Amino acid sequence: MEKFLYDEMYNLEASYWWFVGKRKIIQCLLGRHYGLNKKSRIIDLGCGTGITLECLQNFGNTYGLDHSETALNFSRARGHRRLVQADIYNLPFPANSFDLAIISDFLEHLDDDYKALAEVTRIMKQEGLLYISVPALNLLWGTQDLLAHHKRRYSISRLRQLMVRNKLEIVKITFTNFFIFPFVAVIRMLKKLVPLYRSTRSDFFRVPDFLNKLLIMIYDIEANLLKIVNLPIGVSIICVAKKSVSV
Repeated sequence: MEKFLYDEMYNLEASYWWFVGKRKIIQCLLGRHYGLNKKSRIIDLGCGTGITLECLQNFGNTYGLDHSETALNFSRARGHRRLVQADIYNLPFPANSFDLAIISDFLEHLDDDYKALAEVTRIMKQEGLLYISVPALNLLWGTQDLLAHHKRRYSISRLRQLMVRNKLEIVKITFTNFFIFPFVAVIRMLKKLVPLYRSTRSDFFRVPDFLNKLLIMIYDIEANLLKIVNLPIGVSIICVAKKSVSV
């Protein structure tokens, strides 16, 4: 990821609609499928600037891992201390260490997502839960993917296949960021087709406060919908899966 994106994320994440919305969805789905357990051990793989670790603290004891020292420095600035710098392909934890593993917008950065997920499965406890969020649909590929050093965007079928190959039982798999999909699709298409719209800037541009609040309210609706239904299309895909007792 380009270094300026870490700075941008750190400054925006607390209040910007995109990041607030993603945390609302994580909290709703973990509340539905995981619950609160202060004794549980939770690891956020690719923890970035540490904002997700803050909302995960309600669900148990949190640990953050990232390969980037820049990212971990931002996490430390947020007050997190249980942080590890390591390669996801060779995690420095024994088997069956964690009750819950989070991979939020990280899998798409990796050359070998299957190998990475196999290693994550190894450190999960039997019946442990995995929460994954990835960018969806190749048609949305754009400048943001290049700046973030993405290797791919995902389809439901590809992510499902990845879970099956690692013998993970899918609890829920769905598109998300449903309501903003038409707007994101139009913007991405314009950037590809119209020179005026082409840019090397991030998509995280500031919006008026009233619009930011409105978008957060829309995410409230979506997060609660996701507790009971799957969505047919979206900018991202979320998967909640369980480690089989046979793995």
